[in-house]
Amino acid sequence: MKVALVLRRGMNVPPPDYVEKVLAAAGVAAETRVALSQPVWFKDAETFDNLCNGLVETFAPKYGLGDASVRRHKVDGPDGCACLIVELSDE
Repeated sequence: MKVALVLRRGMNVPPPDYVEKVLAAAGVAAETRVALSQPVWFKDAETFDNLCNGLVETFAPKYGLGDASVRRHKVDGPDGCACLIVELSDE
């Protein structure tokens, strides 16, 4: 199983069509997609790592992916807004 967490910078949770475009642009395929907003964007590598680790700790157990492999992508959305994709996979 693959789960893609898509965080869009700002206060608005991205709609499904936006999430699909972000994932397609990054070449990410996942059975489950979770859209999230991220009002406070990371400014350095430590904050980025902490944010990603928190997402894994929160969502991996929810989807039964306790030993999941994790990939992270920083991309721009179709409107140019910064996005973060965190992929969780048991494959």
